[in-house]
Amino acid sequence: MPGWPQFRNGPRHTGTNPSEDILSPTDVGSLGVKWRAILGDNGSSPAVADRVVYVGSDDDKLYAFKVGCGVDGSTGSPLWTATTGGE
Repeated sequence: MPGWPQFRNGPRHTGTNPSEDILSPTDVGSLGVKWRAILGDNGSSPAVADRVVYVGSDDDKLYAFKVGCGVDGSTGSPLWTATTGGE
């Protein structure tokens, strides 16, 4: 599947994929968790690039996690964090 051109797939930020042809109501139940982590506060929608998950948080930080972290029951420690100075 090609990447989305910008956050939530376009200037309206709807997050919809009009060309979705992979998932259907009959197979969506087979989806699994790809990463899990504890953030300082509410998290933003994650972005994934090169098997790294990037997510912002209301605790004024940006977090980077390896895809697959936390799915084994661990806490999902970040690869790194950066202070952003705001939400």
